Amino acid sequence: MRQLEQVRQVARILLVLQCLMQCLSIFLVITLAGSMIDYLVRLPGWFRAGLFWGVFTGTLIWLVVHVNVAVRFYPHLSTLALRAEKLYPDLAGILTSGVDFMVRLQQHSQSPRTAKLMQASVDRATQHTSGQSLWKLINPIPTAHTAGLMLLVITGLGFVAGFAPYQTYMAMERWMHPWSGPDWPKRTKLSGMITTQVWPKDKPLVFKVRVDRGYRPDMRVWMDYTVGTDLHPNRSHRRLLMTEQFRDNESSIIFERVVDLASDAMEGTKLRNINQPIPITFHFEADDDQTPPKTIYIANRPTVHRVIVKTEPPLYAQGSVSSQHIELGHTQKEAGQPVTISALTGSRVTYRFEINHSPVAPIHHWTHVLPGFATLVDVNFEHQHQVIMCEFTLDQSSESTLHLTDKHGLSNMSDRVYRIEALQDDPPTVSLLSLIHISEPTRPRLISYAVFCLK
Repeated sequence: MRQLEQVRQVARILLVLQCLMQCLSIFLVITLAGSMIDYLVRLPGWFRAGLFWGVFTGTLIWLVVHVNVAVRFYPHLSTLALRAEKLYPDLAGILTSGVDFMVRLQQHSQSPRTAKLMQASVDRATQHTSGQSLWKLINPIPTAHTAGLMLLVITGLGFVAGFAPYQTYMAMERWMHPWSGPDWPKRTKLSGMITTQVWPKDKPLVFKVRVDRGYRPDMRVWMDYTVGTDLHPNRSHRRLLMTEQFRDNESSIIFERVVDLASDAMEGTKLRNINQPIPITFHFEADDDQTPPKTIYIANRPTVHRVIVKTEPPLYAQGSVSSQHIELGHTQKEAGQPVTISALTGSRVTYRFEINHSPVAPIHHWTHVLPGFATLVDVNFEHQHQVIMCEFTLDQSSESTLHLTDKHGLSNMSDRVYRIEALQDDPPTVSLLSLIHISEPTRPRLISYAVFCLK
């Protein structure tokens, strides 16, 4: 009887262990699967928190229910005896009756004759089981299978942790701290290649990005850009697919997209009459990587919209030669074709260039602005916010282009040539026109001649 009691206790312990190992195996498998899914799709923090606590709560409920059933496993000894008689035929008809009579003797009082018969049956069962092992009643195979499965899961986790310890640690941190855990290393790495901060509105924008890691032949790289800000009434947003261009090195590929805002029907209208630089905020996307937003500004180039030329003749010619006041305005000339004016040599000439709203950069020397006039003498150069003045004494014919650069580094594209011709003023000449002979007979010793030679 003692063997049956031991069998019942060991069976209960095995059931509890089996439940615990099943619970642990299920939890580890779900954790591993969730970590792999998180690595593939980058689960957000709120989803990871919900999934973790959902799995933890479900596993805990499952464990409590099944362990409670295992702990309450307490089959009757008669039931165990019937199972033993099936496994051990020599105990058939003996063990079950002996166990049943023993229980009755312990729980109920019997008549002496009945008690004697019951005791005889109990002694007979004890005699037959004294040399018999009843441990075959326990089937340890399910528990062993569960233990093997748990060991397999733990071995797999150990292999993963040994092969990628940093990723394993990161996965644990992401599950334990879903709101503040570290981010997975990105499979793709993008690097923007635009370094300029201001772009002229008349030139197409060339957006370039380099894929440093994670490139594949069918890769799609996107560019998102927004023209204007929330304060601009015509703010617009677009998303464009970039084109693969060439390989920068063994592991980097360049993608490019040209955006011509000036020719765009919608954007060109916004840029037509801009007075202040318009911001364009953009970023690049590919797979799991995205570059930080960056802003460049679209601005007008520095341009000349009005030129006034004044000439003052030299002192000796004042009164006979008038001053000149010439306004060139928006005279259009082809590149390299000069806009020519003429003045006497020695005249004082003043060029006044009125530029657009873009302020020019600090001018270190005036010859950088008007390089062709570098050989002139007595030059007085002035620079104000929107006006450039150059005053000089004309001693030779000269021509020059105007080079402007604003504070953003944008330069004017005009090759218009300003030429001034120096007219030579020949000195006065004297020539003999006629000779008048005057003679006085009363004065033979004195002869006078008068010569008039004005031309």
